Amino acid sequence: MAGLASLMLAASSPVLAETRPGLPEVDLVVDRIAAHLASEASGGSEFRRARWTTLAIPDADGQPRGISIFTIEGIGGGNNFTQYMTLLDTDAEHVRFIEADTRIVGGKGIRLLVANELSIRDGRIVVPTLSYAERDALCCPSMPGDARFEIRGGKLHERVD
Repeated sequence: MAGLASLMLAASSPVLAETRPGLPEVDLVVDRIAAHLASEASGGSEFRRARWTTLAIPDADGQPRGISIFTIEGIGGGNNFTQYMTLLDTDAEHVRFIEADTRIVGGKGIRLLVANELSIRDGRIVVPTLSYAERDALCCPSMPGDARFEIRGGKLHERVD
């Protein structure tokens, strides 16, 4: 996989990360993670069109890091869904992407992450959200907000400011 570093966005663009539905270099890794999580959730499968990925987060060596947000739906055969965020790092040779961390970040009855509007601000990953107001149906969260994440010790941590 020549040119991983060429995929990284310029660090001088801290406000908006380029986010897109898929990047071939990371899709195979995220495919494996999503398939594993879906197999653990009986009847679940990834809603592939909802996956968003960015490579705008350099590590300490300046190598690209990726963030992918994806959705597993149909859990237990029902109409449920869960959103996950995966942190991807490069291996020691900076040749391929590997999973560094994966965590649940949203879902039905929790909140909805608007992944295609992910941005990087002050070194933090910021994702707009829709949370549930008291009278919202489970289909339709309506309260706008933001989820903020940072990377510490190679893991994702949500900031509650």
